[in-house]
Amino acid sequence: MTGRKTVTTTHGRYTVDGRASEKTIKLMAMPYEQTLTIHDAETGRLIGDEEAVETPQRGDTILITDYERIMPRGEGHIAVVRLAELRGTTTVDECLYETSVVIGDRPFLRMVAESAIYYARDRGIRRVMVANGDVWEVVEAGGIDTTGVEMVRDLSPPAVAGDNILITDFDRRYTMGDEFVAVVRVRERCGYTPTDGGYSETVVVQGNREALREAVRRALDYARDRGLRVCVNNRHVREDIEAGVIDTTGLEVVYGGGALR
Repeated sequence: MTGRKTVTTTHGRYTVDGRASEKTIKLMAMPYEQTLTIHDAETGRLIGDEEAVETPQRGDTILITDYERIMPRGEGHIAVVRLAELRGTTTVDECLYETSVVIGDRPFLRMVAESAIYYARDRGIRRVMVANGDVWEVVEAGGIDTTGVEMVRDLSPPAVAGDNILITDFDRRYTMGDEFVAVVRVRERCGYTPTDGGYSETVVVQGNREALREAVRRALDYARDRGLRVCVNNRHVREDIEAGVIDTTGLEVVYGGGALR
């Protein structure tokens, strides 16, 4: 073994000190690089796996996803926006980049669009598909350098929107570590089916009624903003609503399950 190693990645080839371990070499790589082979710089002998690693298939499109995993925060809501690399309609890298944004925050969404363009140029990809309506509005407003990159609106059918919020009864079989604790789940649904990427929160309420009240208030604000019906299956929540502790002004609230006991 000589004092140097030749490292080949998906983005190039470079030489490192021969004492560097494979773990150290991988830590040196950029987040979007993948180490393919490591050779002895003098003899050319393959170090590590004896079989050559096949170069991974590259994509032809960077996708900016719609909002995912929507959660309440303060007066608004935050959600995840993700960049994925596609080849046709097949995902090559489903989480190229991921960030949480305040829904509708135009400056931050502009940064997301610019990140997608950066990744596209860096990988030699000429197409960026935008599935997020707010990001597309930012792109259409202009001011972003899209030279050499085709920006395309994703016109796939949108995800099914919810028409109600469910507040469940207590689930006392939820485990936290090696203990059972009581939780209440809040879910956005279409009919009786939870919506993909819709409002979702699991609240630990063990001995903490105020935590439940705060979670319900967040869910009611979300429902009020979107005109959703609220289904309450929890007797404590019903008691708080009827006592005026929780405000349901402007909402249609129906009771079922444990709320009727």
